[in-house]
Amino acid sequence: MGELIETQAKNIMDPTPAILADVQDDNNDDWENRLIETACKIEGRYGQLTQLL
Repeated sequence: MGELIETQAKNIMDPTPAILADVQDDNNDDWENRLIETACKIEGRYGQLTQLL
């Protein structure tokens, strides 16, 4: 898995501050709120590339 992440690192986007805060808000973009909602549904969270590596 680590090798896959390393080879695809250029395609991995770090989460925005709103996503890292894990709080849905009207000030967030719609796509940010959808990602936050998805993480909540699966009881997960998003990590930054450095954390994944």
